[in-house]
Amino acid sequence: MKCKRLIAFAALIVMLAASLPLAALAETYATVISYDVLHLRSGPGSEYAVIGKYRNGTRVTILKSGKRWSRVRTPDKKIGYMYNNYLSAFKSTGSSSSSSSGSSSTWTGTAIRYIKSGIGPVNFRKNASVNSKLLDQLPGGTMVTLLTEGSVWSRVRYNGTLGWIKTRYLVKTRK
Repeated sequence: MKCKRLIAFAALIVMLAASLPLAALAETYATVISYDVLHLRSGPGSEYAVIGKYRNGTRVTILKSGKRWSRVRTPDKKIGYMYNNYLSAFKSTGSSSSSSSGSSSTWTGTAIRYIKSGIGPVNFRKNASVNSKLLDQLPGGTMVTLLTEGSVWSRVRYNGTLGWIKTRYLVKTRK
């Protein structure tokens, strides 16, 4: 008798799990893209209490995406709301193919990075090659949006233009 109940219970669990949409099982992540810190709030609006502060580059899990605010879980397991304008969704890839970024694994998404200070202007190129067309030369401290980070080259956006910069010249904080 106990065996039949156990089988019926297991069948019920399987049917319930199968009825869930696949999107509900998958997690969506975002990166904080803020000049300083982004506040985690207790509700979806700036009038709600600040329950945490997170720096540029912090990875959060999107629990529910809204028009202006998203409900998120932070690395320290706090749950609250962050303003969408300072979040950028991303995916992580671990491909081992040789790509134009010259790396065996890359991170793809968006985050804020800065040109390393004290090294002179850095070449911003059309493609990931020292022989590629020079688009601009960026001084130390210049902010760029990181799109793909490889071990040698990183794809960035600067003033609306897409291009490539050597990864070793990019840093997470302006110095």
